[in-house]
Amino acid sequence: MLSVDVLIVIAFAIYTIIFAFLRLDPRIGIGAALALMATAAVVLAVGNGDLANRLVIYACYFLASGGVLLLIDHVRGEAKKHKPRPMSTYSRQRLLGSLKRRRNGKPQPQQSREQVLDKGCRR
Repeated sequence: MLSVDVLIVIAFAIYTIIFAFLRLDPRIGIGAALALMATAAVVLAVGNGDLANRLVIYACYFLASGGVLLLIDHVRGEAKKHKPRPMSTYSRQRLLGSLKRRRNGKPQPQQSREQVLDKGCRR
């Protein structure tokens, strides 16, 4: 008969294979690992050290499978889904226009060095 630990390792291997086959987001497992780590900290603070150790072990399994899934996504090339922007996107006119829109059309006056220093000295 298989022990519980071997069954859990098999379950995480199946989880990794299913996520790789269905091309699901590998960050889900990493998020679950972070949640398990936080839960383990709370459980340890309550005083149940054995359960906290078990939760940390499961979190490590999730992190390992998440790392494998991220590696698979990288090899597949799915990590680069966005297209690089052309340099015309960052033209000076576009940047200045976006700055003006952020200020709601009200240009702020340029401050002299003395005005800036006076503001820093006031309390």
